[in-house]
Amino acid sequence: MTTRNSRAKTAATWILIGGLAGAGSVAWAEGAKKDKAPRGAAEAAPAGAGASAEAGQAAAMAAMAKLAGPSEKHKVLAQLVGSWDAHSKAFMRPGQPPLESHGTAETRLILGGRFLQEDYSNTFANTPFQGHGLTGYDLLKQKYVNVWVDNLGSWLTLSEGSLDPSGKVLTLTGEMPDPQTGKGRPTKTVTRIESADRHVFEIYDHVDGKDVKIMEVTYTRRK
Repeated sequence: MTTRNSRAKTAATWILIGGLAGAGSVAWAEGAKKDKAPRGAAEAAPAGAGASAEAGQAAAMAAMAKLAGPSEKHKVLAQLVGSWDAHSKAFMRPGQPPLESHGTAETRLILGGRFLQEDYSNTFANTPFQGHGLTGYDLLKQKYVNVWVDNLGSWLTLSEGSLDPSGKVLTLTGEMPDPQTGKGRPTKTVTRIESADRHVFEIYDHVDGKDVKIMEVTYTRRK
């Protein structure tokens, strides 16, 4: 099990790697100049080298802090926190009634409110289904992002997108694997926040140039 000290050392290492990148590039350049100097020559530090390194470090750290979050964009995710009953509909064939099932979901904010973690479980066609998702807002991309994994696949499904002006409809697009072709195919998800106690999640496949809904999950807050 990772100890508190080892976690602190790991964090410090990453901070140094990112935060000192600017300073490191300056130091490398100065070191290269010294290597080219004649043997025995005096190694006088160039005027202003220390100040330049400090400025580079400060700029790198400021850039990291600006992108660290959380931000107002992240607060939207708090609406989806809770314990939920999940009613699923799978649309297998056009014109046929959907296959329905009932599951549960637990969602919570992690890492200081930067990500929404979802733990979902259900039984579909007599097959236990478990999935885990992370949704956040990438301040560098300026987009909402999501990663999903479940026990029916060995891959990561990645998607990104935006929130509509109402702050109630989150649309993400990405790519899902097609087991038959071995290639990726476009996919879209839409989350519609209808109230504090209910939201609907939809998955769309892309068929013949059109978005076709293949799954709908209605989340109702458990009380």
